[in-house]
Amino acid sequence: MNTATAPLDLETARRLMAQAVAEQPDFNYTGGDKSRSCFYVALPELRARMKRDQGLCEEFPEVVTPQQDDPRETTGCLIGVVLERHGETRQRFTTNSVYGLRGAFPDMFADWSVQEYLSTAQVVQDTGGTWSDALARAEEWYRSWSADK
Repeated sequence: MNTATAPLDLETARRLMAQAVAEQPDFNYTGGDKSRSCFYVALPELRARMKRDQGLCEEFPEVVTPQQDDPRETTGCLIGVVLERHGETRQRFTTNSVYGLRGAFPDMFADWSVQEYLSTAQVVQDTGGTWSDALARAEEWYRSWSADK
């Protein structure tokens, strides 16, 4: 079910990301393999969707067969977790970056600062950083942005 919730504001995004990171601070979504595709949902849920949509199977063949050592088997990406905790589901089976989400769903974020904060974390995670690393970089962006306001 896709739902549209109130737009995600920056303070809520910060709080939800901090909560998610506190639960799994050393989690490395890509398992150190920067070539792995990133998804907003855990791979078992994606596979269930793939059974209904063969196009996803063709686009992401590396996820068709479960891999025991793949961290993506247990959870979606950090941004997906944040959005789910906010009650947002429209991103679940898209392959958009945060910037793409804002383009596809203009009402998803309260303003551009949310997009920048989440995108900063997404880049760190997607290039092999832990969730703690991603949060730290996003908070660094936030402090810089706040100082410039």
